[in-house]
Parts: sequence; C-alpha cells; structure tokens
Amino acid sequence: MTPKKRVVIFDDEDGPRQEWVNKLRAVPGFGEEFEVKVVTNEEFGHALQILQDRRVAIRGKRELPIARTFFDETKILIVDYDLISLNETGEEVAYLARCFSECGLIVGVNQFAREGFTFDLTLQGHPESFADLNLLVDQIFEPGLWNPPWEGFRPWYWPLLAKSVEKFEERVREAAKNLDEKIMEFLEIPDEIREIFPIGALEFISSEDATFRSFVEKSGMALRGKDVFSDQYAARIAAARLFKCLERLVLPGQNILIDSAHLLERYPSLFQEDSGESLLGWQDTHRLLEPESSVMDLSKIEPFRFVKSSWLSRRAWYWPMVSEHEQISEVADPWAPRRKLAFCEDTSRFVDPDDAIEFVAKVDSPFARRFVSTRAGYGPRLQFAV
Repeated sequence: MTPKKRVVIFDDEDGPRQEWVNKLRAVPGFGEEFEVKVVTNEEFGHALQILQDRRVAIRGKRELPIARTFFDETKILIVDYDLISLNETGEEVAYLARCFSECGLIVGVNQFAREGFTFDLTLQGHPESFADLNLLVDQIFEPGLWNPPWEGFRPWYWPLLAKSVEKFEERVREAAKNLDEKIMEFLEIPDEIREIFPIGALEFISSEDATFRSFVEKSGMALRGKDVFSDQYAARIAAARLFKCLERLVLPGQNILIDSAHLLERYPSLFQEDSGESLLGWQDTHRLLEPESSVMDLSKIEPFRFVKSSWLSRRAWYWPMVSEHEQISEVADPWAPRRKLAFCEDTSRFVDPDDAIEFVAKVDSPFARRFVSTRAGYGPRLQFAV
C-alpha cells in the first residue's frame, strides 16, 4: 500500500487549528491520499528553531545539526499568517521552511486577507511570497483545490494539490542535476520566445543567462540578505521559486505560454467533441489541465508544447507559434464565422459571453481582457472598470 502524503496544518490557536484539521479531513477524497498531522505550538517552535540553527550553520560554513523536524517529512505545509503567540509570521515560516528544510509544498493562509478578495482579478497573485500558493482560510477546504472534478467557485489559476506534490518533487530532482545549467536552456525555451519573454519574469530570474545556482545565490528572489547557498536545499528553493515565476509572471498573460482552456476559447475547432458549441456548459474542464487526444486535437499543436511539464501546473504551448499554424482552422480562415466563447476564470467553465462579466487582468499582454461569473468579493475592483 502506498503511504499517504503528510499534510501539516498550523495555526497558533488551538481552536482554529483543530477546526481546520476537521474540515480538511472532511474534504471528499482527501483521506485517500493524505493524512493530517497536528502540531502543537511547542513542537512548532522547536522545529522552527532547528531551521534557524541550520541557517546559522550554513552561514558559518559549519556542519548542519543532525536533528530532523516535521518540516522535512511534510508534503504540504498549510500555515496561518498571524502567529502572534510565537512572535512570528507565516511568511517567515514559509521562507525558513523553503530554504532550510526538505518541506514540500507550502500554502500560506490569510497573509493577504486584508485585501478582501476571494478572487484575484490581477491574475498575478503574490510572486514575492515564499508560499507556493496564497489562500484565504475557507479556500483550503474547497474540494477542487485537491482533486477533480469541481463545481462552483474554482479559480483556474489554482493548481491541483494532489498532483502538485509529485510535480514539485520532480522539479527538485531536475534542478539538483542541473544547478549549473542556464535556466532558459534547461527549460528548452526557443530563441524567438526568449526575445519576447516578460520583463517581470526576467527581473525575477535576474537575467536570461542565469543558472539555477546563480538564481538561488544572487537573484534576491531566493535567498535573502546574508543567507548563503547550500547544495542540500538549493534545488528545492529553485524548484519552488522558479515555478512561481512561471505560474504568476509568464502563464497569466496567455501570450507567451497558453494553456488548453484559453487555447480552446480562441480556437474551439481543436476541441474533439462537437466543435466549440459543446464546450458551453461542459463539466469536465478539469481534463484540460493535462488534456488527452480524446479531448483536444493535440497532433496539430504538439511541436509547440512547453516540454518541461513539471515546471507548470498544467500543459501549455507557445502561443506565438500556435497562432501562426495554418493547420488550425481558425488560423487558416480567421474570418470564418464561429461561436463565441468566454472562459470564466473563477469557475473554470466555458459560457456564452453574454452570461459573463469582463475584467482586465494586470498582465502585460494583448489578452488582458478576461471573464468571471460574478463581481461579488472580487478585486481589485478597478480591474472591472479599466
């Protein structure tokens, strides 16, 4: 029997902590793959001190303490931001866990709660945060965050956490073998795409010629201040931080890399069912995260696929190349009549444009106009008015 993946969920108050655990255990399908470990304030503080000791040892180029912590055994860490009784923040915990432990995915809770947005209309999130995903507390209990299928509110920019655990470990293995490889070359990004790569993403990485090692050491988006490079944790840092760069600063524009949902919105002829019309109300959009040939005509776009699949939460293709490929009906005959579609970013569903609300995402892209199903609780509100 495959051992279950460990999830640690932590708030410094006993009541909310136990409530979170109970709600998480009640998520459909959660118990099939995951187990929840409850950590007390004392255990948490002790483990955090060991991470600080590792930090000091690495700075002083001394041998690391041999003691292991629950962080090192955790596949998904879910941590509240306000840890006042520990005189700490969830963001600092995320930094220490990422840079000085073998922790898996890190989900930060309520760090940006004061913004008050249940859905981020910028589509960029907070790439500066060391949490791999930033959520409000109620969102960590949404079934669609963990496994398909889903109903109702389910932002398309969310990963599937069950799948993301495996992808993260694959990225770690790849980064560990290629620390001195140039990031752009490792990702096999074509020269013509590098020329139009988003400025924000290049600034995050530090330069087009950055290696995994130089990114961790010098970019300022990995190790902070006086903290220094350690082979033991470098691959995990690179795997997490570069993933967030691609997910938050490259993919949202849908003009460099495009995922299958937005590709079908523009080119519904690639859908393998009954052309674009049957996409309306289609309940299986979760299949678009890693589409099979039964869902999309993948043969036409395979040459343009982003090949390092573990470095994104979903399959993607190079839009500039796809958009010129005349084997696609809409490219060959751009003026032919077609059914208009709107993909709702908040429910991950295709609808008629008349049934959707348009907003402008904060992305440097000609495809900044997107759709949601409602205005309630979404922000910044300015994105509706632009």
